[in-house]
Amino acid sequence: MGRGLYDNLFVAHPPFQIDGNLGFVAGLTGCFVQSHVGAIELLPAVPSELASGSLEGVVARPGVEVSVWWETPGGEPQVVRARFRPPRKLGIGRHIVRWGNREVAIDLVEGSRGRREKRASSTS
Repeated sequence: MGRGLYDNLFVAHPPFQIDGNLGFVAGLTGCFVQSHVGAIELLPAVPSELASGSLEGVVARPGVEVSVWWETPGGEPQVVRARFRPPRKLGIGRHIVRWGNREVAIDLVEGSRGRREKRASSTS
């Protein structure tokens, strides 16, 4: 049995390695959404192999469901669309969202679907 990754991205190392298999997913998700510094940061470290794509349903702190679509027209990943939803009461309230050199505040209320488009106003 070899080493590395199987086609399904499981770690090729016997026995089944829960930390390797689930840790890989957590690490890759952190390339697209991070939320450990008091704000939700979008696309902090997108791998060049994933120049365009989308990620849906990631739950960021403190309980905000994030979906983001991106493209890389000039070398830096750009948010094309982002959606924020508070699936739990913890996600209700004001949240700071950052991507690139942009920062916006979004207010989520119960049942809301906050959206930010590429043309959204932002503060530097």
